[in-house]
Amino acid sequence: MAATGATRIQFIIGSYMAFSLLTVPSLLVTPIVVVKVLDLSLSPSMVLVPAIALTGCVFLSVGTIIGALSSSLEQASSLSTLLSILSLSLGPVAVPESFLPPWLLTLGKINPSFYAGKALRSGLFGSETVPWDSLLFLATAATILTAVAIAFLPWRDKAK
Repeated sequence: MAATGATRIQFIIGSYMAFSLLTVPSLLVTPIVVVKVLDLSLSPSMVLVPAIALTGCVFLSVGTIIGALSSSLEQASSLSTLLSILSLSLGPVAVPESFLPPWLLTLGKINPSFYAGKALRSGLFGSETVPWDSLLFLATAATILTAVAIAFLPWRDKAK
């Protein structure tokens, strides 16, 4: 990768931009289908912009870390699937709070998916207040995870 002359951070940013473009169809289609199927009404707000950007950055960083530490594509794919299932299961992400035991609610406080869901719901369906706690958590997690991704990304210096 270093043979291109790009730095690690340039590579990470470029990868994030490319993968973000790949998610555009699902970001457009999923809310529309869900709204039609569940007969909900969308009330999009500007909170959606930072919510999508920060959520993407968090999970793209996690994917980069998994890819950098995995010895094969199969291992990376399995770990990604496992982590996806865990992130949806830890805390009130896909299951309402009232159905979860207290220990899962506690774990949800450190789960980026919980904060992503809260911020995205606010951005899609409107809210009286901006979910600053969620955006701050996502920004902090994105910063830390991006730094870790840069550190773990394998890199060879350009041959001179």
